[in-house]
Amino acid sequence: MFGKETRWLNNLPHNKPEREMAQVRLDPKIDSYIDTLVENGEASSKEDYVNQVLQERYENDQRAAAEFWSEVEEGRADIEAGRYTSVEEAFDIVRRELGLVKPAAK
Repeated sequence: MFGKETRWLNNLPHNKPEREMAQVRLDPKIDSYIDTLVENGEASSKEDYVNQVLQERYENDQRAAAEFWSEVEEGRADIEAGRYTSVEEAFDIVRRELGLVKPAAK
């Protein structure tokens, strides 16, 4: 179903063997916040928390990309089947619904 559009996804780190976590500098407020989560038992470690948050973000992005490309494919199929309205026709419908008069052609 997905072709070139999702090829970039294959190059993301999730498709590579697990490796050592990259070193990142956190804003002091964020660092302190994560420390508090760990101290309160809401996260087992900074590393686990950052991995969890990034994993959730990654999964959300994957779902959004899949939904987007699914809708693109659905739109392509509709166009190929003749199920579409031209821009001019759509504007005519909106003008009629709003009680506007289409300007005269030049």
